[in-house]
Amino acid sequence: MEASVVSIKAEPLDEIEQSQTQGHINQMDEESSLVSKIVVPPSPIVNRLALHHLTAQRETPEPSEKFLAIIEGLGIQKTDHFDKEEFSIQAWKQYHSSSQYVVLEGNPNAWIACALYSQMISKKLTSKSPTSLSLANILCVCGISAMEFFDKMERWTETTSSSKKMRDHLNKVQSSLAVSAVVYKKFLKIFRTLFMNVENDEVFSTTNLLRLIWTMFLLLKKSFPSEDLINSFHLLLCVIEQIYNELCVCNMENLVSEDFAQQMLDCGEGALECLCRRFDGIVLDAKHFRTHIYNIKRDHVLFNGRDVEGGIIARHQELIEVWNRSYTELITKRAELDERIFLPASVDKVFDSLYDCSPIELLKRGSGDASFADAELLLRMSTQNCLERLSEQKNTGTPLSAKSYIISSEQLFPLTPLSSSLHNISRLIALIPSDWTLRNSFLEQCCQSMRDNPLPTIALHAENLAIRFVEEIQSETNENRIVNDHSISLSIEKHQATVITLFYILMERIAKYEMDKNPGRDLEFCNVFRKEEFLSSVFACAIELVLFSYGSVRVFPWSVKLLKLPPISFHKVIEVIIRAEPGLSRNMVKHLNRKEEEVLEELAWSNDSPIWNAIRRRRDCVPSCNIAWNQSRQLSKSYSPAKRRRLEDGTASPSFNSSTATAMFFRKVYFICCMRLTDLCDRIRVDERGRRMIWTLLEHVLRSETSLLAGRHLDQNLLCIIYIIAKTLKMQTTFIDIMTNYRHQPQSRSQVYREVLVIKSDIEMSDEEFKQSPEASDEMKVDLIMYYNKVFLPRVQDFVKKMDDDPANLPLLPFPQPRGFGLSPVKRNVSERVSVLPLTTSIPQTDRHFKFNINSSPGKARTCY
Repeated sequence: MEASVVSIKAEPLDEIEQSQTQGHINQMDEESSLVSKIVVPPSPIVNRLALHHLTAQRETPEPSEKFLAIIEGLGIQKTDHFDKEEFSIQAWKQYHSSSQYVVLEGNPNAWIACALYSQMISKKLTSKSPTSLSLANILCVCGISAMEFFDKMERWTETTSSSKKMRDHLNKVQSSLAVSAVVYKKFLKIFRTLFMNVENDEVFSTTNLLRLIWTMFLLLKKSFPSEDLINSFHLLLCVIEQIYNELCVCNMENLVSEDFAQQMLDCGEGALECLCRRFDGIVLDAKHFRTHIYNIKRDHVLFNGRDVEGGIIARHQELIEVWNRSYTELITKRAELDERIFLPASVDKVFDSLYDCSPIELLKRGSGDASFADAELLLRMSTQNCLERLSEQKNTGTPLSAKSYIISSEQLFPLTPLSSSLHNISRLIALIPSDWTLRNSFLEQCCQSMRDNPLPTIALHAENLAIRFVEEIQSETNENRIVNDHSISLSIEKHQATVITLFYILMERIAKYEMDKNPGRDLEFCNVFRKEEFLSSVFACAIELVLFSYGSVRVFPWSVKLLKLPPISFHKVIEVIIRAEPGLSRNMVKHLNRKEEEVLEELAWSNDSPIWNAIRRRRDCVPSCNIAWNQSRQLSKSYSPAKRRRLEDGTASPSFNSSTATAMFFRKVYFICCMRLTDLCDRIRVDERGRRMIWTLLEHVLRSETSLLAGRHLDQNLLCIIYIIAKTLKMQTTFIDIMTNYRHQPQSRSQVYREVLVIKSDIEMSDEEFKQSPEASDEMKVDLIMYYNKVFLPRVQDFVKKMDDDPANLPLLPFPQPRGFGLSPVKRNVSERVSVLPLTTSIPQTDRHFKFNINSSPGKARTCY
């Protein structure tokens, strides 16, 4: 295998860059919720009736006059590749059959439209030939609005048990319409700011300008596999910038706003930069999008790779005609709604700010200008959905390793951002009984029952850490190092008391849990409770829960940095606390689980991490997946979490130095690797051999090229591993495809592929030399592609070549199954009062033989063993 086979040459990483900035995303999401997929609870509009046994013997009646009139109005041409009569009969049978199973209340034309559309989709899915039918035509002839159609269609797919392919198609059509509605609303504001209303120009009027930009945008948007909001908005900005520049080149300054032109001159930036700063775009993202996506897509989609002589403005009439024809063919073939409906008949409306609500009004109203009766109700419900999304963005998302179907009161009764914050605080308060005191508590009694009471050590350590907590917050507030965290900084003493009390309660829960599980081992527990590392870890967990519940901007690893605690030490206490404290809410559990993943994926691999000393002390350095799992599983059968920590850590040093502790750490590392690789392999459709090659290379990197992880995020190497194997197997998968699918994982961040640590000595230093001196200098940040080409590829290409060319001498490892692995927390909250814990594996019993007689008849008996 040559290096060029697996190197990335001309595929820029920035192509898939997506903004994580919340400001403009939240604003767009709020608008898009008004036209996004509407999920409505069951209503009397569709009431199921048990009529199957009555209708089974009935023949389908002749189509109604209304149905026939709609069919005639559709104007189905003879050139279509399916028969008009057959299409009509099948659609009528579907409509009539559904009307016999359920009561289709409301506008019958809406239900007829659903039957026609379903039949049209089934024809298109089996035959790719174009047809004169279109969704816009169906809505127009039936006289219903888009919002009413999607509302009825949602119910139609449920009552007719439509296929998943049909439901996915409907979701895609709705999503595309929602994105266009939001982008068009932004487009109106931008258009008024940049351009002037000039209708007397015989060469190029404002009406031509409006239609040109929007048609360019729609046709390019349809060329993307997924029409997400941020990409679409940046696409619009790029289109506007190009047309704006051409207007300036063609000396059509009369169409350009003087104020905006002067603003560009004052700031010394281009049109795209000014548009981003003025209308909440992300400059870096938009420039990357323009360079690596827009310029390529524009030439290929709009101009078929040919140069346009004279420019777009000079040939605008010809180009608009061609683009409109291409767009019509495209949406007709895909059975999508024509999004040119947003364009007004008169451009004068665009310069009226009252017209900004037109996209929503157009979706609410049908061709007869009659508003859908339930539109206002649906809009209010969509607004509530928007608030839920904004609330979820503030709350902790479920990590990939903890994805499960969870039913809780938060799902049954959606929370607004305000009620969500109050809910988290109330759950924190519920953990701390109002009458709880250290005196006469179970913790005090437990410590006093030990031979050497550790309570004074615990209390002194808690007091010192609490003082440090207050001093750090005061220092950050006075020096303005952290702002906009008034919920914490204005009530420091109150939060200090809460953290201390919560720390004692967590210690009490751990003591009770361990005493119940391992009675008579007070000396061992005493040693554990005296360890500074253990106490600091529990105190850090108390800080994390308080900061999370109050929505503080001080995010992890602020707490461990405050206590000067290695993150890898903090992560070991999470499982102990989750098992011992059943009162943690679902969001608290998810928060701690996410912090554990942050340690495993990045923080544990810092150059000053104790993990490097632990690896150096092990005979096999990094254990294999089987060894790591078997060692930790055997230990978990014999000891509780706190007891394991004592055995792992030892008593001489708080460092991460035990081989068993290292095995447990790598068990969890292997687990998150398995979960994330499984997800990506499923998305890009990697076969079984490819998965085995990926896992074999992963273990090779972890065990033999461990320095590739130093100072880097675990996902950076996982993405490189997938790409090099994909190219080795000659898959039609690009780096962009991998990165796009990676963004669907909840832990993904743009910094993962934008900021990869590279050390100049990395290329020259061997892995053994690095293990002796992991501290490095001359650090710099590069993107993931440069890291892959300059660092990752040279280190692994020989192994990949050997793995591909000589499978006999280098057998592939099996790809593990996620079942049987696990991170903390091991508890799953089904509801606020119901939790599910894994069944404890019992020790297998030896086979026992039972002797019994089976009397087959009075005179015969058989003995069985």
